[in-house]
Amino acid sequence: MNDILDNYLYKSIFPWWEWDIKNNAVTFNDKKATMLGYDPKDFRGAKYQNFTNLLHKDDYHRTMQSMKIVLDGRKELYQIDYRILASDGTYKWYMDRGTVIEKEYGNPIRMRGIVINLGSEDNPREASDILLDFIKTESKVYLNNKEQHIYTLCSNCSRVKAENDRWVPVSDIIISKLEGAGSHGICPSCIQKLYPEYAEKVLEAIPI
Repeated sequence: MNDILDNYLYKSIFPWWEWDIKNNAVTFNDKKATMLGYDPKDFRGAKYQNFTNLLHKDDYHRTMQSMKIVLDGRKELYQIDYRILASDGTYKWYMDRGTVIEKEYGNPIRMRGIVINLGSEDNPREASDILLDFIKTESKVYLNNKEQHIYTLCSNCSRVKAENDRWVPVSDIIISKLEGAGSHGICPSCIQKLYPEYAEKVLEAIPI
Protein backbone atom coordinates (compact mmCIF):
# COMPACT_ATOMS: atom_id res chain seq x y z
CA MET A 1 0.00 0.00 0.00
CA ASN A 2 1.20 3.52 -0.73
CA ASP A 3 2.60 5.24 2.37
CA ILE A 4 0.36 8.30 1.92
CA LEU A 5 -2.75 6.14 1.65
CA ASP A 6 -1.62 3.95 4.54
CA ASN A 7 -1.09 6.95 6.81
CA TYR A 8 -4.48 8.41 5.91
CA LEU A 9 -6.29 5.15 6.59
CA TYR A 10 -4.90 5.15 10.13
CA LYS A 11 -6.91 8.33 10.77
CA SER A 12 -10.22 6.74 9.80
CA ILE A 13 -13.08 6.99 12.29
CA PHE A 14 -13.95 3.44 11.24
CA PRO A 15 -11.95 0.93 13.31
CA TRP A 16 -10.53 -1.32 10.59
CA TRP A 17 -8.26 -4.33 10.62
CA GLU A 18 -6.29 -6.28 8.05
CA TRP A 19 -5.02 -9.80 8.65
CA ASP A 20 -2.01 -11.17 6.79
CA ILE A 21 -3.01 -14.79 7.18
CA LYS A 22 0.25 -16.31 5.88
CA ASN A 23 2.35 -14.44 8.43
CA ASN A 24 -0.38 -14.18 11.08
CA ALA A 25 0.15 -10.43 11.32
CA VAL A 26 -2.66 -7.98 12.08
CA THR A 27 -2.58 -4.35 10.96
CA PHE A 28 -5.17 -1.93 12.32
CA ASN A 29 -5.78 1.74 12.96
CA ASP A 30 -5.58 3.23 16.44
CA LYS A 31 -9.36 3.50 16.79
CA LYS A 32 -9.69 -0.28 17.05
CA ALA A 33 -7.62 -0.25 20.27
CA THR A 34 -8.52 3.12 21.78
CA MET A 35 -12.27 2.56 21.75
CA LEU A 36 -11.62 -0.28 24.20
CA GLY A 37 -9.33 1.90 26.28
CA TYR A 38 -6.08 0.26 25.18
CA ASP A 39 -2.90 1.95 24.01
CA PRO A 40 -2.43 1.04 20.32
CA LYS A 41 1.28 0.57 20.98
CA ASP A 42 0.43 -2.45 23.11
CA PHE A 43 -0.77 -4.23 19.97
CA ARG A 44 1.94 -3.28 17.51
CA GLY A 45 3.20 -6.43 15.84
CA ALA A 46 0.06 -8.18 17.04
CA LYS A 47 -1.02 -11.60 15.89
CA TYR A 48 -4.61 -12.71 15.39
CA GLN A 49 -4.59 -14.42 18.79
CA ASN A 50 -3.76 -11.16 20.59
CA PHE A 51 -7.30 -10.02 19.82
CA THR A 52 -9.15 -13.33 20.04
CA ASN A 53 -7.72 -13.87 23.54
CA LEU A 54 -9.83 -10.87 24.64
CA LEU A 55 -13.10 -12.47 23.55
CA HIS A 56 -15.72 -13.40 26.12
CA LYS A 57 -15.49 -17.14 26.79
CA ASP A 58 -19.12 -17.63 25.77
CA ASP A 59 -18.48 -16.01 22.37
CA TYR A 60 -15.08 -17.47 21.55
CA HIS A 61 -16.10 -20.73 19.89
CA ARG A 62 -18.77 -19.30 17.60
CA THR A 63 -16.45 -16.44 16.60
CA MET A 64 -13.71 -18.89 15.63
CA GLN A 65 -16.26 -20.99 13.77
CA SER A 66 -17.47 -17.96 11.80
CA MET A 67 -13.92 -17.19 10.74
CA LYS A 68 -13.23 -20.81 9.80
CA ILE A 69 -16.29 -20.89 7.54
CA VAL A 70 -14.92 -17.94 5.57
CA LEU A 71 -11.36 -19.30 5.43
CA ASP A 72 -12.73 -22.63 4.17
CA GLY A 73 -14.51 -20.79 1.35
CA ARG A 74 -18.00 -21.77 2.50
CA LYS A 75 -19.05 -18.16 2.93
CA GLU A 76 -17.78 -14.83 1.60
CA LEU A 77 -18.72 -12.57 4.49
CA TYR A 78 -17.26 -12.92 7.96
CA GLN A 79 -19.93 -11.52 10.26
CA ILE A 80 -20.19 -11.92 13.99
CA ASP A 81 -21.25 -9.98 17.07
CA TYR A 82 -19.21 -10.74 20.16
CA ARG A 83 -18.21 -9.39 23.55
CA ILE A 84 -14.61 -8.27 23.95
CA LEU A 85 -12.68 -7.26 27.05
CA ALA A 86 -12.00 -3.54 27.51
CA SER A 87 -9.08 -2.16 29.50
CA ASP A 88 -11.33 -1.36 32.46
CA GLY A 89 -12.30 -5.00 32.87
CA THR A 90 -15.79 -4.68 31.36
CA TYR A 91 -16.99 -6.25 28.13
CA LYS A 92 -18.17 -4.35 25.05
CA TRP A 93 -20.28 -5.70 22.22
CA TYR A 94 -18.54 -5.52 18.85
CA MET A 95 -20.00 -6.08 15.40
CA ASP A 96 -17.17 -7.45 13.27
CA ARG A 97 -17.43 -7.76 9.48
CA GLY A 98 -14.77 -8.69 6.95
CA THR A 99 -14.00 -10.37 3.65
CA VAL A 100 -11.07 -12.06 1.96
CA ILE A 101 -9.28 -9.49 -0.20
CA GLU A 102 -6.39 -11.58 -1.52
CA LYS A 103 -5.89 -15.23 -2.41
CA GLU A 104 -2.95 -17.36 -3.46
CA TYR A 105 -3.57 -20.56 -5.41
CA GLY A 106 -7.20 -20.31 -4.35
CA ASN A 107 -6.41 -20.01 -0.66
CA PRO A 108 -7.12 -16.83 1.34
CA ILE A 109 -3.97 -15.01 2.41
CA ARG A 110 -5.36 -11.63 3.42
CA MET A 111 -8.59 -10.41 5.00
CA ARG A 112 -9.86 -6.94 5.74
CA GLY A 113 -12.75 -5.71 7.84
CA ILE A 114 -14.33 -3.12 10.09
CA VAL A 115 -15.46 -3.40 13.71
CA ILE A 116 -18.17 -1.28 15.27
CA ASN A 117 -18.58 -0.80 19.01
CA LEU A 118 -22.19 -1.62 19.86
CA GLY A 119 -21.85 -0.50 23.47
CA SER A 120 -21.67 -2.08 26.89
CA GLU A 121 -22.59 -5.67 27.62
CA ASP A 122 -25.67 -4.51 29.53
CA ASN A 123 -26.75 -1.76 27.13
CA PRO A 124 -25.90 -2.50 23.49
CA ARG A 125 -27.07 -0.07 20.80
CA GLU A 126 -28.84 -0.78 17.52
CA ALA A 127 -26.17 -1.56 14.94
CA SER A 128 -27.82 0.35 12.10
CA ASP A 129 -28.05 3.50 14.24
CA ILE A 130 -24.34 3.34 15.06
CA LEU A 131 -23.47 2.83 11.40
CA LEU A 132 -25.54 5.87 10.50
CA ASP A 133 -23.81 7.92 13.20
CA PHE A 134 -20.39 7.07 11.80
CA ILE A 135 -21.32 8.10 8.28
CA LYS A 136 -23.14 11.24 9.46
CA THR A 137 -19.99 12.30 11.30
CA GLU A 138 -18.00 12.18 8.09
CA SER A 139 -20.79 13.95 6.21
CA LYS A 140 -20.40 16.88 8.62
CA VAL A 141 -16.67 16.94 7.89
CA TYR A 142 -17.51 17.28 4.22
CA LEU A 143 -20.16 19.97 4.70
CA ASN A 144 -17.91 22.04 6.96
CA ASN A 145 -15.03 21.87 4.53
CA LYS A 146 -16.70 21.42 1.16
CA GLU A 147 -14.59 24.09 -0.55
CA GLN A 148 -11.41 22.26 0.41
CA HIS A 149 -12.88 18.78 0.19
CA ILE A 150 -11.19 16.67 -2.47
CA TYR A 151 -12.24 13.08 -1.91
CA THR A 152 -13.75 10.48 0.39
CA LEU A 153 -11.76 7.32 1.08
CA CYS A 154 -13.54 4.03 1.75
CA SER A 155 -12.09 2.64 4.97
CA ASN A 156 -12.72 -0.93 3.83
CA CYS A 157 -11.75 -1.26 0.16
CA SER A 158 -9.62 1.93 -0.08
CA ARG A 159 -11.47 3.14 -3.16
CA VAL A 160 -11.90 6.87 -3.53
CA LYS A 161 -14.98 8.88 -4.39
CA ALA A 162 -13.91 10.94 -7.38
CA GLU A 163 -15.25 14.30 -8.49
CA ASN A 164 -17.97 12.65 -10.58
CA ASP A 165 -19.22 10.69 -7.53
CA ARG A 166 -17.80 7.43 -8.86
CA TRP A 167 -15.89 5.24 -6.41
CA VAL A 168 -12.64 4.27 -8.11
CA PRO A 169 -9.48 2.36 -7.12
CA VAL A 170 -6.85 4.62 -5.65
CA SER A 171 -4.50 3.74 -8.51
CA ASP A 172 -6.91 5.51 -10.88
CA ILE A 173 -6.42 8.92 -9.29
CA ILE A 174 -3.43 11.11 -8.58
CA ILE A 175 -2.02 9.78 -5.33
CA SER A 176 -0.76 13.21 -4.31
CA LYS A 177 -4.39 14.27 -3.81
CA LEU A 178 -4.42 12.20 -0.66
CA GLU A 179 -2.34 14.90 1.00
CA GLY A 180 -5.26 17.32 0.68
CA ALA A 181 -8.49 17.66 2.63
CA GLY A 182 -10.75 14.66 2.62
CA SER A 183 -12.93 12.41 4.70
CA HIS A 184 -13.36 8.75 5.50
CA GLY A 185 -16.41 6.68 4.76
CA ILE A 186 -17.66 3.37 3.45
CA CYS A 187 -18.58 3.12 -0.22
CA PRO A 188 -22.06 1.84 -1.19
CA SER A 189 -20.79 -1.53 -2.41
CA CYS A 190 -18.90 -2.16 0.84
CA ILE A 191 -21.97 -1.21 2.87
CA GLN A 192 -24.00 -3.72 0.87
CA LYS A 193 -21.28 -6.36 1.22
CA LEU A 194 -20.50 -5.92 4.92
CA TYR A 195 -23.91 -4.89 6.22
CA PRO A 196 -26.54 -6.45 3.92
CA GLU A 197 -29.24 -6.36 6.60
CA TYR A 198 -28.71 -2.63 7.22
CA ALA A 199 -27.70 -1.45 3.74
CA GLU A 200 -31.13 -0.32 2.56
CA LYS A 201 -31.76 1.79 5.66
CA VAL A 202 -28.30 3.38 5.59
CA LEU A 203 -28.21 4.11 1.86
CA GLU A 204 -31.69 5.63 1.95
CA ALA A 205 -30.80 7.87 4.88
CA ILE A 206 -27.50 9.16 3.57
CA PRO A 207 -26.58 9.60 -0.11
CA ILE A 208 -23.06 8.31 -0.57
